[in-house]
Parts: sequence; structure tokens; C-alpha cells
Amino acid sequence: MKEIDLTRPSRITKEVVDLINASYSGQTRQQYTRELTNLYDWLNGRKLTDETLSDYLASLHHKGLSPASCSMVVAAVNANAKLMEEPSPVGPVTTRTLAGVRRKGSGRGRGQMDGLRWEDVEVILKGEDMKKGVIPKRNTALLSVMSDAMLRASEVVALRVNDVISSENGTGLVRIRRSKTDQEGVGAWLFLGPETLQRVRRYCIEAGIRDGALFRRIRRGGKVQATGLTTRGIQAIVARLAKDAGFTGRFSSHSLRIGSAQSLVERGATLPQVQQAGRWASPGMVAHYVKGQVAAKGAIARFKYGDQVPFLSQKHVALE
Repeated sequence: MKEIDLTRPSRITKEVVDLINASYSGQTRQQYTRELTNLYDWLNGRKLTDETLSDYLASLHHKGLSPASCSMVVAAVNANAKLMEEPSPVGPVTTRTLAGVRRKGSGRGRGQMDGLRWEDVEVILKGEDMKKGVIPKRNTALLSVMSDAMLRASEVVALRVNDVISSENGTGLVRIRRSKTDQEGVGAWLFLGPETLQRVRRYCIEAGIRDGALFRRIRRGGKVQATGLTTRGIQAIVARLAKDAGFTGRFSSHSLRIGSAQSLVERGATLPQVQQAGRWASPGMVAHYVKGQVAAKGAIARFKYGDQVPFLSQKHVALE
């Protein structure tokens, strides 16, 4: 088998990083860069070939990583090769190895976060509404916008004050300039409910924000910074608010997208409608997130129990 000489130093070259920066969304760019860095560190100067890549995947599987994590590595390698206009080292050995990883590691899951459905978000919002100061107002506006518009953390980071507009009936729209599934930057306008729009207004007034980044860092004492929140900061905020509200599980910014998808299905939305609302590229990913809700509305629920079975949260329920 012909070897593809893609030998790199342990750190990715600036040219590769620049190319990735220009071609992918922030979140995807960070993931690909991290995966490639880890891969070349592991190679330690060896050539990247079909065989060495398959060995790397096997090592990740042995460490307990999920099939999704291994697939991300292959996606990063393919993207790198395409950007560098070089043949991809992904060949039959890697393909068969990845298939084995998916089969043997199926029980490891995707590392999926728990969803924060609309009812869950309301619980968090009510708790934050009882607090004074600009930070709670920012947090409630942040969660409301992310839940209504099903935003990714990378999309929230890019929001500017003038990306939110209101209509005569009290509802609003938020503009997404570029997203993970919109690499060309066509953009999208997404709906915001009247309560969400009011929360954004109250936050902006309290923070004294008229332009620039919408969701900003705030120091202790309520000093609002000019710089916006980072994706890591948003992850931490959502996780902390969920924990403080008494929810147990794994939570991040993605929990709001998952939870909104689950709430939509519970209220009768079809999978294509949820896919469109959340701007997911893959219907399979949507089905994965809402499989519990779909089951609760399946044939048994409908025809044996008259579709009267309420769907409880995905949290584990103790049986007495």
C-alpha cells in the first residue's frame, strides 16, 4: 500500500491552522485543530498513513473513547488533506478499524449531555429572577435566547446587540450570521418569544449595553466588560445554573438545544421540523436526541394507552 508522506512536526503548522480558520465554524475549527494536534503528538515524527492512523484509532478505543470521538479524528484528517490539496491517508485499514470501533464501542455512547427542556429552563429562570444584579439578568437572557433559538455556544459568542430586533406584536428575531452548518455565511433569522425579548431588554438596560457583544463577561461587583463571553464560559454558566436549580446529570450549552428538540417532539413536532428548527445537518442526530420522546409517542403509547402516557424527564426515576 502506498504511503502518503504527511509527516508533520508534533505541532500543526501555521498554514494548516490558517486554512482551517478560514473554512470552518469556530467550534468545528477548535475540534479539528485539537484532534490533529493530538494525532501528530502521538505520531511523534512518524508518517501519517492508513496503517498508523488505524493504530491511533485503536489506541483511542483502548483508552475508552467513544466511536464519535474516533470518527472526529478521521473527519479532521480528511478535512486537513482536502485543505492541503493532498490525498487523504484514510484508506481501507482505517475504514475497517473505525467500523470495528463503532461495533465494539456502541455501548459507550456519544458522551451526550442531558437535555434542559422548556419546563426545566423555566425552573432555572424563576430561581434567577429572584436574584438582584446584572449577572442574573444576563444569565436569564442567555438561557432564554439559547432555548428559543436552539443556539450553539459558538453562535452565542458571535451575537451582537444589533442582531436582536423586535416586532410590533412583542416577539423578536435574532440573527445568526454564520453557524456550524452554514459555512458560507448565508445567515438565518430565528424566532424569540416575547418573554425572551423582555429578558434581553432588561439585561441590556441593566448592563448599559447599546452596541458590541451582546452577552458579556461580568466581574464581581457587576462591572460589565467590553469583551463577550467565551464558549467555555457559556458552558460553565449553563452547567452551574442547572446544578444550582437542583438538576442532576451532565449539562452544557448543548443541553438547551437537546432540551428544546425534546420539547418540540413532546408537543407534536415531526423530526424534519425539529431538524429545521435546530439547523441540524443530520436527521440521525435529531433522532438520537429525541429517541425517548419518540418512543413515548409510539404505537404502544398511542394504541394501548391512548397516547396518554406523559413523558418524564430522561433523569433516572427510582422505582418503589
